[in-house]
This record gives sequence, C-alpha cells and structure tokens, in this order.
Amino acid sequence: MATPASARDVVALGNAIMDLVADVDDDFVAQHGFERGRMILGSQPDALAVTAKLHAARQVAGGSAANTAVGVAALGGTAAFLGRCADDPMGRAFRDSLEAAGVAHPIDFGPPDPPTGRSIILVSPDHERSMMTFPGAAATLARDHLNPAHVTGGATLFIEAYLFYAERTAQAALAAAAWGDTHGCTVALSLSDPNCVEHNRKPLLDLVRSRIDLLFANEEEVTGLYRTRDFREAAAAAAADVEIAFLTRGAAGAVVAHDGRMDAVPAAGVPGGIEDLTGAGDLFAAGTLFGLRRGLEPPQAARVGSVCAAEIISHHGARPEADLQRLVADAGLL
Repeated sequence: MATPASARDVVALGNAIMDLVADVDDDFVAQHGFERGRMILGSQPDALAVTAKLHAARQVAGGSAANTAVGVAALGGTAAFLGRCADDPMGRAFRDSLEAAGVAHPIDFGPPDPPTGRSIILVSPDHERSMMTFPGAAATLARDHLNPAHVTGGATLFIEAYLFYAERTAQAALAAAAWGDTHGCTVALSLSDPNCVEHNRKPLLDLVRSRIDLLFANEEEVTGLYRTRDFREAAAAAAADVEIAFLTRGAAGAVVAHDGRMDAVPAAGVPGGIEDLTGAGDLFAAGTLFGLRRGLEPPQAARVGSVCAAEIISHHGARPEADLQRLVADAGLL
C-alpha cells in the first residue's frame, strides 16, 4: 500500500448527487415503495412524484464519495472528486458546494438532460434513513471522462460501490482502480449499501479480491458480500482479501481487521443526540483515510473516523457543520 508524499490525500470517485432530506413517519416510507434503512433506485418520474409530496425537504449537496472528499478537506487534507453533474441549477449548486469546501472537481459538466442526480432521503422518527436515488447525469460518467492523471493525483483512490448499478459507471470505476493499482496508489472501496451489494455482488467481490487495499463496509454489507450471517466470519474473509477492512457496527462501534488481528473501536458519543444517520459511513471513511494519511495506526485512524461520523449524525445533512479539526484534536487523536 503506497502513499505518494506529493499527491492529494484522497481522490474520490462516485455519483454526483444532490440530497433532498425530509422528516416523515414510517407510513410514508412504506406507502411510497421505499425500503426502510436501504437505498433503492428510482426513475425520473418516480423521483419527481415523491418530491412533489415533500413539503419541507431540505436540499443539501451529497453523494457518498463526494461527502468523503469534503470530510477529508474539512479535516485539513487535500481532496478531489471525480463525478458528473448536469449544467443545470442543481448541478451548479453541487459544484459550488465542492468549491466552497476546497475540493477539486476536474470533470466537466454534462448537458442539462439528463438532469443532475438526486437522492430523496426519508428520515423516520427513530432517525433511520430510507433512500430513493435517481442517478440522472451521474450515470453518464464514463471511462472516457477519466484519465490516469485524475486518479494518480491522489495517494488514495476512494471508490463508492453505487457506481456498479450502471454498466458505464462500473467500467469507469474498474478502469480507475486498475490505474490506481498500477501506479502504486492505495485503492479503497466503500460497499455503500446492502442492496448495492446484493445486486452487484460478483463484480464487487471480484474487485475486492483483485484491486482493493482498504475496504469500508457496515455489518450488513460485509456479511452480504461474503454470504454469511456470521459477522466475524465475514470480517475474517474480508481481512484475507484486503490489507485492512474497516467494518462499522452502528452504536457498537467498528472492527478493524488487519495483520491477523481484529481490533474493536468504540463509537464516539453524540452529546446532543442523533438527528440523522445519513452520511455516517461517508464521514467515518473520511476520518479514517485522513488518519492513515497522517501516519496513525489503523485502529487510531478509525477512532478519527468515529469522531467524524458522530458529528455528521448530530444534525441533518451529510456534510460537516462543526469544526472537525477541533473535534479530533479535542479527542487527543491528531
């Protein structure tokens, strides 16, 4: 696992998505075809129909890998995001959010049609989130939009598994992973969502076994990948396939599987209580990657990730609002 000193800390590859976040009751989730706690894909008509019924939705720039890139930048690191949005108001807002966060975005706008992708995020009273994503322009990202210089400009290439829902974006992800691997970058993958793993298990498992150094997953995702109900069995399988597996378990914290060990990392406290679980995994990855880049051992790096995840679930939206650098420093980690 190489970490070129001159490169950006992280180059994140994923779907450019605007989030529409709304608080709803469980009946609304069930009535509109969402799967509680999971992400489903929606057509443009479906997404627009649900959007029309959300009278108090908050629009927040999102996208899993983009959230991770923003988190790295908020910690004082350097990051870029590779993804495609349309040249429309929502796409320009997405680009503006990256620029404001200090994250580079070298991929050009696409045409206005299809429009910029969006994810409708329904937050239940117990703070669980259920999502319908319409990828829109994000699904037009192709291998031809990328080149090796985009990828190898980062010490770590971070890929979101959501890209594997579309053949074009999957091929872009596979090409980027091959370039990163060939040029000595650390290649990291987030499994993104249990449904994503279920629908794309074979190509994801093939990628994990051939190119991935760092794997990020929650308990349901990693057990789905290895088709077992036993978390420790799945963790051991992941550890055999990658250099380090960072496996989150909600309030139970995380397990870091590496070097023949499984280290438990406690979840960081959320003093004001949990508001919205959206983005927890994205910011856990951001903090962990930043910690590794700053020379921390994997369990300590995961503690940085836990602090960042705790901040993101303390409010609505998947982009940090508090000073992550201060929070990490107050925790005595960096």
